[in-house]
Amino acid sequence: MEREPRFIVYTVCEEYNELLSKGDTQVRQSTADKKTRPFAGILFTFENRNYFVPLTSPKPKHLTMKNSKCIYKLDEGHRGIIDFCKMIPVPDSQLEKIDFSKRKKTHPHNYSLLQNQLRLVNKDREIIRKKAKKFYEDYFSNKISKKIKENCVNFPRANKIHDRWIERENIYKKGNSQDNKKDKSKDFSR
Repeated sequence: MEREPRFIVYTVCEEYNELLSKGDTQVRQSTADKKTRPFAGILFTFENRNYFVPLTSPKPKHLTMKNSKCIYKLDEGHRGIIDFCKMIPVPDSQLEKIDFSKRKKTHPHNYSLLQNQLRLVNKDREIIRKKAKKFYEDYFSNKISKKIKENCVNFPRANKIHDRWIERENIYKKGNSQDNKKDKSKDFSR
């Protein structure tokens, strides 16, 4: 049997992430000090959309949490968790692959944690992908409890923002190819 492709760690463009977080307190954001804690995660694809799921830093509470529909513990919580409730749809243009050779120099505080998280998610990638897909399907078929949904990103709202972003990018690209001199950046502010 062929194994699933390996995960790659990404970051999300700040401007896009801030747009999603307006009106949805469940969208995770980077901390003020991005040098010690970048907003990093892995990708899944559902219904032609990339979904970014943040990898969280380990916290004492992760050790006592149980794996559940929406949580996958990395190394029993010692290396953080994957919280599927916090996944967000992200256009390709708003993703950046993390370059680990640069990351070691620019983010030494979390370099080894991120390396260990990547090793762990790739080791269990089939299980993690199945769990993410099941969570996504259960969310949209209302098989997730109200209590869990209250702690989730509002996926329908986030999907609309994602789709509008892509529409505007396409308008910009089309307009830019017809008239390279016109400033299209204003189209994104509407």
